[in-house]
Amino acid sequence: MSNERVIRIGVHPYNLSLLVLKLRGSLEPVLASHGASVEWVEFEDGRCTVDLIGEGAVDVGGSGSMPPIVAQADGIGLVYVAVSAPRPQVGALVAHPGSGITGVADLAGRSVALMDGSFHTDLLARALDGVGLSYRDVHTVDGLVDEGMRQFLEHEVDAWVANDPHLTRAREQLGGELVEVVRSGEFTTNRSVWYADAAFAAESPDLLDVVLETLRDSDRATAADPASAAALLAHGDVAGSGAGDWERTLRGRTWEVLPVTAEVVAEQQDAADRYLRHGLLAARVAVADLVPPPLPALRETVTPGPSNGR
Repeated sequence: MSNERVIRIGVHPYNLSLLVLKLRGSLEPVLASHGASVEWVEFEDGRCTVDLIGEGAVDVGGSGSMPPIVAQADGIGLVYVAVSAPRPQVGALVAHPGSGITGVADLAGRSVALMDGSFHTDLLARALDGVGLSYRDVHTVDGLVDEGMRQFLEHEVDAWVANDPHLTRAREQLGGELVEVVRSGEFTTNRSVWYADAAFAAESPDLLDVVLETLRDSDRATAADPASAAALLAHGDVAGSGAGDWERTLRGRTWEVLPVTAEVVAEQQDAADRYLRHGLLAARVAVADLVPPPLPALRETVTPGPSNGR
């Protein structure tokens, strides 16, 4: 019987760092040198990551900031392990010219297509907060980004929260005719968040550290040579976009794998409290409860200051 350990990593089209890591194939030989292997668990909707961790089907995954907050409220046992730097220019809430929507207040009573439970929800909730509206004051239409784009292009919804490359593709199809109601950087840091099954993190911190170190190196490679990473994504036909579209998308993002600092905990807690006010969360959570000290791979990036660990 083999004593090889296996780490199961969830991968989907909306966490490009993990997706590029899988496409590179750079994690496999590193894990092999530690007597371990990786099983990539593929799925289409990043919001499923926390459910798969809860079901014991995935050990490590990543998404936007909202899924781990919802998971904590639902009692799913996970811990935060890393975050990206802010990615403020990745998304926007847009409307058609002539729709009568020129500002956030105009969304009252209107339909908005988005991936509810992703950073789209965070962007919309924060924007509504700014004009004194509740999430209940708009009609949200939940779906994956491809479906949201179709609904928006066919005028089935009044507005759409989206991110590149879909946003660029929609703008091109409409000849650039879009009203940008809100840019993500105005309201949200839009970080990627990586987390792990709590039991796995406690039992196999060495493997988790190897994954984070290799993910960090992969992100650095993407930053240094976005064209090569774009070619990998285009070859995989992710979102049906070509290498040129993907390279523009990759160049518009930051590529860093960072520890979960006190600043990040405060951001997450602020978001969690907002979701509770808007009726989007089952119970209040204390984000700091799920943040252990950073693993060795990320300690070099920690800025000295108050501890956010347990």
